[in-house]
Amino acid sequence: MEETNDKISGFQLSVITHFLTGAIFVGFGIISMFSLAGRDLWISSIISFIVCIIPTMLLIYYLNYNPDQNLFQKNRSLFGKWIGTIVNIILSGYVLFMLVLVLWSSTGFAITMYLIKTPSYFIAGIFVLVAAYATTKGIETIGRTSEILAYLTIIILIINIISLGTQINLDFFKPVLINGITPPIRHSLHFTSYLFTPLIMIAVIPKKNIVQNKKYKRYLIAGIYVGHFIMALTFTLITGVISSEIASFYRFPAYYVQRKVSIGGAINNLENFLSLYWFFNTFLLITMAIYFLSKFFEDLFKIKSKKINSITTYGISIIAGYLSLNLFKNTVDSIEFAKKSFPVFISTTLLGLMIIINIAVFIKKRKKKA
Repeated sequence: MEETNDKISGFQLSVITHFLTGAIFVGFGIISMFSLAGRDLWISSIISFIVCIIPTMLLIYYLNYNPDQNLFQKNRSLFGKWIGTIVNIILSGYVLFMLVLVLWSSTGFAITMYLIKTPSYFIAGIFVLVAAYATTKGIETIGRTSEILAYLTIIILIINIISLGTQINLDFFKPVLINGITPPIRHSLHFTSYLFTPLIMIAVIPKKNIVQNKKYKRYLIAGIYVGHFIMALTFTLITGVISSEIASFYRFPAYYVQRKVSIGGAINNLENFLSLYWFFNTFLLITMAIYFLSKFFEDLFKIKSKKINSITTYGISIIAGYLSLNLFKNTVDSIEFAKKSFPVFISTTLLGLMIIINIAVFIKKRKKKA
């Protein structure tokens, strides 16, 4: 079902990509990385910059196969109707889980920091319904929304860097590598898993729907590494301002460090505004996940009716909202999952599947040349 509102610019693609890279860190990735890597986290983030090259190349190689098709069409072309559909179902399962995971963390963040007495189902409902509404309006609306949020993000980053950068205590980074280089290398894989796993959602947007598609690869890479830089900067500022030991005690250390932000010594208490950046990340993932799943059902059942597609979208949102309320019993369980299970059962298996898919792409291309 091709719509006139299914076009986005290359810049908007880059912005969406950047927001997706930070979403898993909210409520999960940041605290788990501090508990794992401690003061050497900045080293892990640098190593991850190099590690990210591999999944980036895999993603680009996959996207360049039949570029005018979305992910679901590509997989059927690669594996045939039945196996391709099974692959699509598996990938949609990953996306659904990330949707539920991020929705759970977003709801917890909103309740803990802003709306203590507000029922969790009400907060989750707002998130999914707003995201579902944006989804029904098409990827163009999602792209324009992300572009607006990008300009607000620039303001937030400038305030954080100027204010917190002057408060960094270099002693909080010492001693360095007390257990050698091996732990930071291992933890860089965790960093990469949180950062990169959501980017499978980008494949739902065909290249023909990108306005400046000749620079498609540049915009995608820019989005990935801008997101990486912001997360590395976040970890550096948190470590340098409050120390990794103190940060590991908080579920949302990025929020607490922003309590120290001050403009000219006169304007304080900006943490509620500055923390909107983390909601930008999670909201874009929630929206893109719902968009991905709605396109999956549209493709699977050959839905042509815009009304039925909208009903499906809202149905997905309501189910995801309900599942998110029962995902974890407590915060400890969520952190343990982020540290131990997510990198292995989600990121590693998804990477393995992408490697298999890319091998299939390689074989398909070789057969065409033969």
